[in-house]
Amino acid sequence: MHNRIGCLIIHGFGGNINEVEPLISYLIEQGYKVMAPGLKGHTGKREDLKAVKYTEWIASAETDLLALLSDCKKVYIIGFSMGGLIAVNLGLKHRISGIVTLNTPIYYWNIKRIIINIASDLVNRDFKYSKRYINSSKKLPFLALLNFRLLLSKTKPKVKALKCPIFVAQAINDDTVRKS
Repeated sequence: MHNRIGCLIIHGFGGNINEVEPLISYLIEQGYKVMAPGLKGHTGKREDLKAVKYTEWIASAETDLLALLSDCKKVYIIGFSMGGLIAVNLGLKHRISGIVTLNTPIYYWNIKRIIINIASDLVNRDFKYSKRYINSSKKLPFLALLNFRLLLSKTKPKVKALKCPIFVAQAINDDTVRKS
């Protein structure tokens, strides 16, 4: 085992490693060993996400985590959005040095923010938020959404059982993820 510090970076639901690429590049430049798995089914094709269970998303990330654990003295997991839920599950199963969650959905859908956004669309007549909500519902299959909700409901009660340090970063004006 080397004295290196490893970072596992996990992308969000329906996304890919491109959404965390700036962080990956920065950490590599700082000398960290970084792995960022593409979660199973997250290819950008709707049909690929249809038949995948949330346990397979966790397993996708766990493969890279095990490689880091065998090669690094310390390993931190950084999870963006749904990636934070996966990080919690892995942190409960493996000995890691810490977890960072970025806009992880513990409280899902900020209805007040969505209403404000849609009202803004109506007033400004630009419909940028409304289009995003419609496109999102077309992009993600119902079974994938169901598996996301299962991952959330099964992970949420486990957070308090974590033994490692956790840093939670949450945007205030995120319409998908509420701060509380």
